Amino acid sequence: MKKLIIVLGIVLIGGLAFFSKTNNATSKEVKSNVISINSEETKNLLAENKAILLDVRTPEVIKKEGYVKKSVNIPLEELEARIGELDKNGTYITFCSTNRRSGKASEILVASGFENIYYDTEGIKKWPYEKEEMK
Repeated sequence: MKKLIIVLGIVLIGGLAFFSKTNNATSKEVKSNVISINSEETKNLLAENKAILLDVRTPEVIKKEGYVKKSVNIPLEELEARIGELDKNGTYITFCSTNRRSGKASEILVASGFENIYYDTEGIKKWPYEKEEMK
């Protein structure tokens, strides 16, 4: 009976350790390649030509909320199908209205092998800089 309890304890501890490492590794892999930044940091990277702003809002939303000059628009719903339009060696800042779509876009880019990804946590709704109308 004592041996059975010891064996069960070892199996339980080993199982918990395995599942804990598996779950943590998956979430860290995706997040470790994405750097969260605010609007000011986004503007600075763009001004220094160190990154491309990837706007993942739909054209309809951009028309309502405004357009950030020099951004590339690929709606989130089209990103996986159009991923080949982007340079895997490029540096991108994902951007949307609030940050939900841009977070998902960051995950898609990392899963597709992109390594230089920034994630604007504020989005256009908190963008304090100049916006343009979409043409």
